[in-house]
Amino acid sequence: MDAKVFYRQNEFETARDITESVGYRSGFARSQTLRDGQAPTEGLSEQAVYVFTPWDINELARDQVIAKFSDRKFIWLKRLDWQDHPILRKRRAIPPPVKPLPPVEPLTLSTAEQDTLSNHHEAATSADDELINPDDFE
Repeated sequence: MDAKVFYRQNEFETARDITESVGYRSGFARSQTLRDGQAPTEGLSEQAVYVFTPWDINELARDQVIAKFSDRKFIWLKRLDWQDHPILRKRRAIPPPVKPLPPVEPLTLSTAEQDTLSNHHEAATSADDELINPDDFE
């Protein structure tokens, strides 16, 4: 399941990007004209307006988020703080079930393996090691 969660934003551009991703709804702009001695005229103009504005995103409370789950509409949610609930504080205080590790058995090498390891170590750190100059190969 895909989910998007939006928290309060400090940057106006980020808040605007969020509102544009949510989309638009229909809104009506109203106008009314009153003139002396004449009947008032009224006009309605349908326009696309943000579902919520960038300022709505910037002004979210610390415990509010906006979420979208799969093919559902965006919803406003209230964040839960586990510290405000005694049962959650109690559950958090339960230590994890950790079992002690078994003791480590000592490792013994056969003499052939020890000779191989010591020879390898001596070969790797011998005085014959010299730096190679790449210019010598041209």
